[in-house]
Amino acid sequence: MSDRSTGINWNEFRARWFTPETEALWVEWCKAKIRETGDLIDLLRDAKTRMAYRARALMILLSLEYRWMPIKVYWQPLYPKESYYWSRLDFSELPRELLPLARALTLYWAQDLADREDTAHTEPRWKQDLSCQIYQLMILCPIEEVEPLWPYYELNDATPFSGIDDQSGYRPWQAIMFNHKIPYHWKVKADTAMRVIVQRELDGKAQPRVEWEDAYKCYQGAIDFRMFPTIPREPPYYNTNLLASQIDFLLAAPRAAQRAVIWSLHLDGALRVFREDRFRELRRKIANNALHNTSDPLRIRSSRDLRLALQMQRDFDSTESMYTDLAAAIAEGQKVIPEIEAKNAHFTAEEERIQSLLR
Repeated sequence: MSDRSTGINWNEFRARWFTPETEALWVEWCKAKIRETGDLIDLLRDAKTRMAYRARALMILLSLEYRWMPIKVYWQPLYPKESYYWSRLDFSELPRELLPLARALTLYWAQDLADREDTAHTEPRWKQDLSCQIYQLMILCPIEEVEPLWPYYELNDATPFSGIDDQSGYRPWQAIMFNHKIPYHWKVKADTAMRVIVQRELDGKAQPRVEWEDAYKCYQGAIDFRMFPTIPREPPYYNTNLLASQIDFLLAAPRAAQRAVIWSLHLDGALRVFREDRFRELRRKIANNALHNTSDPLRIRSSRDLRLALQMQRDFDSTESMYTDLAAAIAEGQKVIPEIEAKNAHFTAEEERIQSLLR
């Protein structure tokens, strides 16, 4: 009996991993004490434990709901199954012979959950659990083996949340884009899917679940922060062509008129990344957005700002309005920079004087 396209033949599965010879000892282990999820993880990690028992542990760990499992496993934990995938179950620790089983079980449960969503109670965290499993398989398995799982990967967090240090907002998408271990193939697929979500919200066809999950802001903010840091990161998470198309997409949206697509402190990095001649038109768009957006327009208030403005001005002919606008901003900056730098020098000297008195 094979289930859909998962490739799991449960009769063969039972014959290989759930043999009568191992059944009695497994039941004894399960009932020896009140078990917890950690016991299964310890069993799975123990290289001395026979593979049949490690396979049983993996099957239980990857299940979404114990009562839905097609094979009786005699597992009665002390607590309900918790989400632990990011921090506790590392697929890279699995024996190589169990990795195909992990892939097949993940697909089985993804399809099973999709079938049950309209007829049974399901937990939002289950999709997150599955996405965590799929994410690890993207790193460890060939692309063609993980491709059937892609439709079940959730780009947004299971539920909205907001805290002091973190908040929801397409973190699973970011996990793909900003991890060097994830193959470029998955970054392109994730980015394409994310742009569809952004565009639907821009067109008014969808709404964010909560204010801070606005897709355009999440997309723009993550790319700006991760790809143009104030301290250059080498190597970049993905190639410049994909990054250029992302910035072009963001700049083309009407929202760009009210929002700086690249934060002023990151303009240095953007101009460095897009320094080649083939990106001249993109640099012109970036400069226009930096100077004319209404939320955080570039103001020349330091020697660094002045250098950036002069650098951007070189991409425009003297007859173009942007050249004139930049010239005006530069002239204004040249008037105030000496005074600002003098004040900064005074504050620095005063701070050093006070600090010296404390020594």
